[in-house]
Amino acid sequence: MLEATISRILTVLSEIAEREGDEPEPGPRSPASASAVAEARQARGDGFSPEYLDFLRLHDGWPEFPWGITLFGTSELTDDETYPYYEESLEDCEAPEKLTDALIVGASGNDPSLVLLLDTGEVVDFLYEERARFPGFGAFLADRLSAVESYLEQLLQHEEAARTDWTPAHRAAKEARLLDELRCAATVRPRAAVPVATAPQAHDPMPAAVVPGDLRVGKKKPEASVMLGLVLYLGSYPSPDEVVGCFRAFRRQFPVDGTMAWAVPNAFGGFPEDAEHPDDESWAPQMRVDVGGHFGIRVSVRAEATAERSYTLNVRGIPPTDDARPRAAFCEVIVPADEDPERLARLAAELTELLPVRSGHGGYSAYVWDRDAAEDPYQRVFSWCRRFFALDVGQVDGWLEAATEHVVGAGWLTILGPAFVTHLAGPALPAFTTPGITVTRSQGGGVVIRAGERPCLGDVHRGEFPVALAEVDRYLLPLKTGGWHHTSTWWATPGQAWQLTYDELPGGFADHRATSAWLTRLIDPQRFLGPTAREQGEELLDQLSRRHGGDWADQWRTDPDDFTWLLGLLTNAAHPAAGPESVTALEFVIAFPDDAPGQAYSRLIYAYLLRDHLDRAEALLPAALEHAPRAPDIFHNAACVAARTGDHERALEFVRAAKQHGYTDFASMLEDEDLRGLHDNPAFVALFTSEPGPRSDEEEQAT
Repeated sequence: MLEATISRILTVLSEIAEREGDEPEPGPRSPASASAVAEARQARGDGFSPEYLDFLRLHDGWPEFPWGITLFGTSELTDDETYPYYEESLEDCEAPEKLTDALIVGASGNDPSLVLLLDTGEVVDFLYEERARFPGFGAFLADRLSAVESYLEQLLQHEEAARTDWTPAHRAAKEARLLDELRCAATVRPRAAVPVATAPQAHDPMPAAVVPGDLRVGKKKPEASVMLGLVLYLGSYPSPDEVVGCFRAFRRQFPVDGTMAWAVPNAFGGFPEDAEHPDDESWAPQMRVDVGGHFGIRVSVRAEATAERSYTLNVRGIPPTDDARPRAAFCEVIVPADEDPERLARLAAELTELLPVRSGHGGYSAYVWDRDAAEDPYQRVFSWCRRFFALDVGQVDGWLEAATEHVVGAGWLTILGPAFVTHLAGPALPAFTTPGITVTRSQGGGVVIRAGERPCLGDVHRGEFPVALAEVDRYLLPLKTGGWHHTSTWWATPGQAWQLTYDELPGGFADHRATSAWLTRLIDPQRFLGPTAREQGEELLDQLSRRHGGDWADQWRTDPDDFTWLLGLLTNAAHPAAGPESVTALEFVIAFPDDAPGQAYSRLIYAYLLRDHLDRAEALLPAALEHAPRAPDIFHNAACVAARTGDHERALEFVRAAKQHGYTDFASMLEDEDLRGLHDNPAFVALFTSEPGPRSDEEEQAT
């Protein structure tokens, strides 16, 4: 039985390696000798189950067992240095005594994972705590077989999906479906005027006046810099031939000499490899659709071996999210800011003909190279963007979901695929009134819109608001995405993954909750220039500290942290019984429901009650009650709202919920005039003469 399971695992691993273009792992070792097994048993006691002994007689350990685990053979079991290390690791995790006494028969080289064999013959998969338990060593191997078979099945599914996506008929059907969906939306393009005379008032203080090549941190290894960039979002996976075609077009337009590194994208990151020369295409046969659904190539040519002169092409197919939301494939080009922009324009035209483009934009973009820098470079990028309105942010990730049916916005080059062009302009070409905007139709039906001969930064501090870009952006308004929603999958090991989502660009964009304002900066410039949500919150905190005392503002100034911390300070500083500025502050806090603390809802309901604003308090209850299990005083205030509106039964339910969720300030309930109508209710009295009832598992988890 063990032998058959092991054989099947090896067969599946071999097929996975072949499909991923890798060499298969060596596999398990040869059988252990009887003397070696006897020595191991003498060293580690009698905890060897019959199945584990059978495994050792078949194979004396398995160093590269999937994934990252080494199944111990006799050499690991008799190692008086390594084996005690794993025993100490188990004790450090404060594992139960039953587990600390177990025989360790496997360990990971990537994390503290251990495989434990109990004296019952059971096998425990352990990482800080027991993750799974199997009735025997054979069942453990069978579970790993199931895992590698699932991995292979997922790989085959992604391969098939990509191959289907490469077919012209499938692509045509997707574009027709998109156009039908856009027509059903029946969005009418607004005709509002574009600002053409007075530039918006600049935010102060602004960064110093600079040219694009100087917008960087440091010189030898910039943490962030401005480059010429082009991003095309695709309606389908790029095919292998299209990826190679992109590379050749890229090299035709930017034929620089230098060292080239390349990497195929995959779910677990990419390991760059060096090419013999910058036109080397030896990577092409190695492209594979991986188990995460990623496909394509990233190449980077460094001219004169300096990071400042790097030329990058990134063409990638992207799988759907874990909950099956489609994400746009993309083609990204990054070249130095002082390169000839005409080359970028010609490349954009070539790629638009070659790829299944839905939309795109090109011009000056700020890129962050060192995300682990001591000072977050995205803070500087945010500062740059508040001055230079034509500056884009070079991060494709967040737009991948939206870009299948929306556009991010205008650039010096704005590219629209056939479906978007048809939706916005019908059979005609897009038309603009600002001088210098040109429109060129591609053979495939898309268009390239060019706003001027050269890209600009749009320095609003100098009155250089980019009017042409603003007109193009307003033209795109029916299709513009409304926010940045980034869904990524973080893989701990091939068998473990977590899906992470973010709704703001990083750095100052997230801290100021200003991503949405940045997206519409060309249409509503003053909204982005300020005050931002963070600046409004800081001003409110200053007002509360000045008028009511407390060191809340000083706490923030001493250690300004993320936006959630600011909302917490505002909640603590806002006294419901104080002036209207407290109500304003609390209303500001709950305007950010994903970050607002539950106490903000409780205090705001109380403030409304004090001011006889029952309609506002009632309207706030649905949102507040979502936080009530973790802030049970909300139930107290909710009971007051219900009692004030005459609904005593509902008020009683809220009192009961408060008690069930651990609320203990019953003295205030007994003294609360709003609850006077409940004081003679037997059910209400019973609540205060009995111990709190047991809470459900869900309530325990919520609190």
